[in-house]
Amino acid sequence: TSGIDYILKPFSKNTVQKAILKFKTITQKTDSIQPNYKELFDTISKKIQSTKLSNIIVYQGDKIIPLAGDTIALFYIDNGIVKAINFDNKKFTISYNLEELEQKYSPHFFRPNRQFLVNRSAIKEAAQYFNRKHLVHLTIPFSEQILVGKEKINAFLDWLANY
Repeated sequence: TSGIDYILKPFSKNTVQKAILKFKTITQKTDSIQPNYKELFDTISKKIQSTKLSNIIVYQGDKIIPLAGDTIALFYIDNGIVKAINFDNKKFTISYNLEELEQKYSPHFFRPNRQFLVNRSAIKEAAQYFNRKHLVHLTIPFSEQILVGKEKINAFLDWLANY
């Protein structure tokens, strides 16, 4: 709670009237504030929409395929080319770089190092590794090691616990 005014001894009728007037002025201002329900609804709607992972367009030959964001297990760089693997273990070539994908899919995906961007749903477990690094094990078969560098361990563990 907070005070509105101080009434110190010895007080007079005039100091009490001023304090009451100040109280009435403040309460009238706050009583007239009505919540903007449309703005509140729009904010909640945007928050709900942001939890849904958007699609990404994949080009395969002459085909244009919308790949749902929540079906992607990870993005990775293979010989300078960004690729995606979905939970069915199908691989796709992506025309975005990892920085763009990280912005698009954060916080559902985490970037443990420069080569990988991993979906939270694709992580089975993480284990301690040499030199204070962590090794990420996925729910899908993947032959490369995904290491979380020691400078990102705290952010990774926080993300793993909260998403």
